[in-house]
Amino acid sequence: MCRQGPAESDRDYLTRWCEMRNSCEGVHEIQAISFFIAGCRANTMMCHKLRRSEPKTMAAPMAIANKYALAEEAGQTSAGEPPAVTWHDRVEPAKSKPAEGSSHGNHRDNYRGKRNSDQPDRRYGTAHVAAVSDHAAAGGSRRQKQDRPWRPKFTFEEMFDSPCKYHSGAKPATHTTRECSWTKRLISGQGLPPPPPPPPAGGPGGQAGGENANLDQQHQVNQAHHGPYLAEEATYIIFTTEPEDKNSQHRRSLEVNAVMPPIPQNLNWSEQAIAFDRHDQPAVLPRPGGYAMVLDPTFGTGERNVRFSRVLIDGGSSMNILYSDTARKLGIQKSQLSTSSTVFHGIVSGHSCQPIGRVRLDVMFGKPEHFRTENIEFEVVDLASPYHALLGRPALAKFMAVPHYGYLKMKLPGPKGVITIAGDYRRSMACAT
Repeated sequence: MCRQGPAESDRDYLTRWCEMRNSCEGVHEIQAISFFIAGCRANTMMCHKLRRSEPKTMAAPMAIANKYALAEEAGQTSAGEPPAVTWHDRVEPAKSKPAEGSSHGNHRDNYRGKRNSDQPDRRYGTAHVAAVSDHAAAGGSRRQKQDRPWRPKFTFEEMFDSPCKYHSGAKPATHTTRECSWTKRLISGQGLPPPPPPPPAGGPGGQAGGENANLDQQHQVNQAHHGPYLAEEATYIIFTTEPEDKNSQHRRSLEVNAVMPPIPQNLNWSEQAIAFDRHDQPAVLPRPGGYAMVLDPTFGTGERNVRFSRVLIDGGSSMNILYSDTARKLGIQKSQLSTSSTVFHGIVSGHSCQPIGRVRLDVMFGKPEHFRTENIEFEVVDLASPYHALLGRPALAKFMAVPHYGYLKMKLPGPKGVITIAGDYRRSMACAT
């Protein structure tokens, strides 16, 4: 293997390696590249450059080695040593120069049938060097790279010790980037401080300024009592599939493409506002939110009206359920039930349930002096339950009712104002056990 000697120049090693390679046959180009790099003197700039570039063809390492050889010769020339003859300048005496006006075809004919790696790189030919020298001697306006003064690289430590990049404007900041409070916050992981609030529209002493001061004071009080605002770090979304039957898809298309009417259509009983305050708090409520809301409305069939004391209010249910035992107490026969194709889950864990029928009943909340009645549709199920019935979202929407599980009360608009129905935690406990 051809190896570069300790005192051998890059040009001599390149020349000797090219002669040895030309005398060997059957050496693959990839192997030749590997042998050339391995033969370079270790820990030299040329060796490191060749290993980093990972050349794929033989022309690439030859060009790199030629650059370093030219640089080495330039350094020797500046020190007073005569320049070495480059392998580009070696011209066979038997060959003459092409005549004037001839094309590059003659030059291509000289290297026809040879590999690209054996041909000299035209970028480093003597003609190009002469052209650059003539251009520089003619007084060209473009400054050459060699004339530029050498500047050291700007290190990270120097940037830290320079005037602050965050607070420097037309004039440099009086503190360094290392001393800046923003840099210390970023290093500790706190992030940059929030931007200052905009100035008040009414001035410092105006009405807007007083409102902003009150808002800031209220924000500080909220943080003191309830803790800091929980910044959003991630969002998880659950996507559901669309039904595949044509009727459901058509109904979904109608809902999505519905046209807004020119006059808003308000819901019935929406003119009354419903609110809860401290006056609604019961005298005794051991565990707010820990009890189910169980009320006692009156059910009517037209022939018989019965008041049931265990009717569960469940805003999470998408249907109203009437149990078969309650239907018998109301005198409802199976022949009075209409067909139902609904199948629901959750009543019995791990099993689905299908109603035995469907029926419409009058449901009344309130007292004789102030009450309200609505006709509600129920799904009748043949299951045992501690409740007589269950009122879900359809019934609550029909009544425009608002349950409050903290106070264990429900309010709904009525003919003479808001009707309040209170629950009892003892009854809720009895149904749960």
